[in-house]
Amino acid sequence: RLREEGRGKSEEARSALREANGVVGIGSPRASLESNFALQKLVGIGRFSTGLSAFDQRGVELALKILREGPARTPSLAEVELADAVLVLGADPTNEAPMLDFAIRQAMRKAPLNIARKLNVPDWDANAIATALQGAKGKLYIAAPWAIKIAEIALETVSLAPDAIAGLASEIDHAVGQTAGQPGEGLAARIGADLMDARQPLVVTSISAGPEVMKAAANIAWALIGCGKDCWLSIIVPEANTMGVGMLGGLSVEEALSRVGNGEADTIVVL
Repeated sequence: RLREEGRGKSEEARSALREANGVVGIGSPRASLESNFALQKLVGIGRFSTGLSAFDQRGVELALKILREGPARTPSLAEVELADAVLVLGADPTNEAPMLDFAIRQAMRKAPLNIARKLNVPDWDANAIATALQGAKGKLYIAAPWAIKIAEIALETVSLAPDAIAGLASEIDHAVGQTAGQPGEGLAARIGADLMDARQPLVVTSISAGPEVMKAAANIAWALIGCGKDCWLSIIVPEANTMGVGMLGGLSVEEALSRVGNGEADTIVVL
């Protein structure tokens, strides 16, 4: 009986799509790539929406361009724990990517252990390690427009507007090139010097930070790679399959709905 009802509903849907005066399909970055692809095949490439807002769509397209064309690669969560200097630009890992937040915390917990190791303190002796570290923090630098929780373990944190974050990132990019000569003064110079001195630097940003911050973050990672450092770049996206629908391609939600509004379509299929 359930199968018969299912076939009946399927036939109703097919009939509605045949009679429609234009169809638009709205996918979802929370759904699987297979489901989004099936919807795209159903309605056609030109009528498929990724389910992303126009802002997120532009951000994902830029992230894909950066990762495809640039030399910096994205580390796994296990690899993030190996970083010994981290720069966060315009992102909030705690709320946007909790597992990345945890991995950064692990990395910053491990990074100062070299102080104790140089004193021949064994890793298992927690009390002796705490005494040796004297509250030392890992090299985590944060520039964000708002207060974020992971700032509690940061070496330095600044609250700046997105445009100012992009400006600071440009200064850091310049400082990376200058560090090999005579290091300058100021926050940007300190960050640039620590990234250059790091065994494994990591730059973290988010599409929520905007395109200018994303480009500036990528430039820092690329500058470090140009100086011989194997710098990683992590770009946070809002949903589990945001990158997947971004690679699949399609209209933004606003573009899809505008087609309905101007009469190009009268039927919407939502995933």
